[in-house]
Amino acid sequence: MIWINKKWAIGLILGVSFGAIKAQDSLNLSSLVSRTLSSNYQIQVSQLQTEQTANLATRGQAGFFPQINANGNGAFSQNNTKLEFAGGLPDVERNGAVNTSYGANIGLNYTVFNGFGRVYTYRGLSQQYQLSQVQSKLVAENLVFEAVSRYVNYQQARLNSNIAESNLKISSERLRYTTESVSTGAKTQLDLLSASLDFKNDSLLWLQSMVSAEKEAYALNVLMGLSANAPLILSSEMPIPVLENESELVKKVSENSSSVLLAQISKELSQTQVNLAQSRQLPTLNLNANYGYVSSQNGAGIILAQSNLGFNSSASLTVPLFNGKQLSTAIKNADLDVKRRSLEYEQAKLQATQLVFEALADQRVLQEQIITLTRSVEVAKRALSRSNEAYKLGQIKFNDLRVAQVNLLQAESSLVSAQMNLLRLRYSVKRLTGELLD
Repeated sequence: MIWINKKWAIGLILGVSFGAIKAQDSLNLSSLVSRTLSSNYQIQVSQLQTEQTANLATRGQAGFFPQINANGNGAFSQNNTKLEFAGGLPDVERNGAVNTSYGANIGLNYTVFNGFGRVYTYRGLSQQYQLSQVQSKLVAENLVFEAVSRYVNYQQARLNSNIAESNLKISSERLRYTTESVSTGAKTQLDLLSASLDFKNDSLLWLQSMVSAEKEAYALNVLMGLSANAPLILSSEMPIPVLENESELVKKVSENSSSVLLAQISKELSQTQVNLAQSRQLPTLNLNANYGYVSSQNGAGIILAQSNLGFNSSASLTVPLFNGKQLSTAIKNADLDVKRRSLEYEQAKLQATQLVFEALADQRVLQEQIITLTRSVEVAKRALSRSNEAYKLGQIKFNDLRVAQVNLLQAESSLVSAQMNLLRLRYSVKRLTGELLD
């Protein structure tokens, strides 16, 4: 297996790179990523969602603590009442009899035991928080990778614009030379027309590369939470990630990839749901207590007024016996969900390692492609130089010269594309290993 040399790769990139912008306010990739992480709206939304799940992952939300309430009540009624009593007591008839009652108490409700349900509830809430953290990390990774890709696209567009500009200078010089040669009869009007068309086409190619860079700048501004057309000056600095050997990469991906971590936490959460369902098979013991005052007045009756001040308590024990197999079915399905999540976890690891192997295979191809294209650029430059001399001497036709020029343009553009694809690939591997945010 061929591994690219870091110094050679940097030299290769800088060998065809343009001069770095020296402006003090130019952004390098690190600053761009930092601003994206701090100002992007999607990340802020994700952070708020994570904070919500953090607020829920507490013992209080799981039911570990009692509920204490202050209660008050009052009632009033006015009725025409007729009472008949047994035992020879005289009947009572009251018109407009007023009945009132009011009271206040402090009550406590506490689940003493519910089959360890609140233990598993708390564990599930904590796992939901962990899941939210990984999801938030995944959002950040996606946005950072997009920022890196846009930054690389911008650099590629600028490199292509430099190539196009150099190509345009060649066409401009040839148009000037052909124009002068037509006046002396050395070249024909057809040569002049061809040179003019090539100059216009090369001008359009240069404009397209400049517009591509401009569009990437718009996208980068939006990633940083800015207006799309905000002023933006980017550095030409392009850090190149260094990759470990194959076994180390596979290990990191199997342990730290966001997709693997999501599958792992989902598997653990499903096991917690099994435990929670099983806890419902055990008895539940509840305790209720209150201390308060109650006063009532009866406008018609033997007891005209009554008041109570004191403490009351009760306990209840619930033992599940039968509920139409709802509980057993819930437990069975929860067990099946554990098996499903376990399979998804193993599948996530396999897919993550597959992506690593594919990336390393693509890297070998790109490395060889860069070496070949570097040589092609050197050959194309020599061929164009000789073709220019031969054209001026009348040894070759205009179309032959144009072919040599296009060959150089294509070789240089292909080299830049291969170099930038290698950069994208390496950053994608860092994303797989969970190290992109580092």
